[in-house]
Amino acid sequence: MENLAYNNNDVYAIIGSNNKIMDVIDDYDEAYEIAYNCGAKCIETLADYNGSSYQVVDRIWIEQPDLIKQKILAVAMIILSIFTVFILDGDATFAAVMIPLMVYLLFTKEYWLN
Repeated sequence: MENLAYNNNDVYAIIGSNNKIMDVIDDYDEAYEIAYNCGAKCIETLADYNGSSYQVVDRIWIEQPDLIKQKILAVAMIILSIFTVFILDGDATFAAVMIPLMVYLLFTKEYWLN
């Protein structure tokens, strides 16, 4: 994405889901990465920010990944792991590795799949 700063005094505010400023950062790429990873709602470009007063000149909405697909895949892999125990005549090595990983994938709020 391009840097949307209008002058050297512009900073980027990360806006959380409760419409409160979570953080103010002067680097757009860093602000976008933090906003994406923590599930922020948007990034606002603040012109002439001096700590208390500012003017919002631009708003960039953060597209959050669809975690439903990740959860469905995790459940499918858990079921597949259980069936491999029966297919492999009781060898649960694959299931012992996959089930804890897929349970973590099922309950995490981060998007791990590309």
